[in-house]
Amino acid sequence: MLFVTQQIFFRLSIPNKISSNMTSESKIVLYEDEDFGGKSLELSAATSRLDAFNDITSSVVVKSGTWLVFDGAEFEGSCYTLTPGRYPNPGSWAGKDDDISSVKPAN
Repeated sequence: MLFVTQQIFFRLSIPNKISSNMTSESKIVLYEDEDFGGKSLELSAATSRLDAFNDITSSVVVKSGTWLVFDGAEFEGSCYTLTPGRYPNPGSWAGKDDDISSVKPAN
């Protein structure tokens, strides 16, 4: 009886550094006006109440990480998940104008 074996080699690739998502903190920038105009607020941590920036956001840039934005304070109400990118108006994230009250990183 003859048995044929097949050798399979796997190449393991290990990056020299940790993925940028794991080393950099999450960052989001909220803008008062559409198309990134007016006052802006950059955040890198969960913020349960936007205080002076409450209900005035009309555009968003997610610089890194995935963010959850809420139309209610304390992470309540409707929630929108935003991934890195530019959101020039509330329609681009399926939200309403001047309606963001709290934000937090998804992970």
